[in-house]
Amino acid sequence: MKWDALRIEFYKLKILNVLRRRSHTFSKNSQEFVLKQFPVITVDGPTASGKGTIANHVGKNLGFNVLDSGAFYRSLALITRWENIDEGDHRTIASRAKTLSLRMEGSRFFLGADDVTMLMRDEKIGLLASKIAKYEDVRRALIMAQRDFARLPGLVADGRDMGSVVFPKGTTEGFFNGKTRNSG
Repeated sequence: MKWDALRIEFYKLKILNVLRRRSHTFSKNSQEFVLKQFPVITVDGPTASGKGTIANHVGKNLGFNVLDSGAFYRSLALITRWENIDEGDHRTIASRAKTLSLRMEGSRFFLGADDVTMLMRDEKIGLLASKIAKYEDVRRALIMAQRDFARLPGLVADGRDMGSVVFPKGTTEGFFNGKTRNSG
């Protein structure tokens, strides 16, 4: 366990050093400006690779906000079901994505005032979210909502395309593919 704690401290120092070295100036409306003002760490990787666990751990240790990008797709799947939108109607789903009001408070997820945490974990919602996530126009519609989560003191963003699409100029990026091992 000591080695895990030392490894975490090493990565915290490495990440903070990278954040301190960023000294570029950017136009106020660009993605670069957002990343300059709000440090972003992206954790990319396939399903069940440990992204969420790593992102939550790093976020907690650095005191950063954590973004679970999958929550956007799962909440959109819930709305698709609630509003009886045909799951093949990607235009309507993309339009609805632009008005999505997802809020994360710790490990709880809210659509408006409704706590939807348990509903989002339903297997059918997860399967529908996977289908919805394949629509390019839906993905584009959610990018700005995901970028809006970047705020002080910083953000750890967990998702398949966080470093390649949503925050392509992210401060620090990690890609995970496989299970972690305890070296204790």
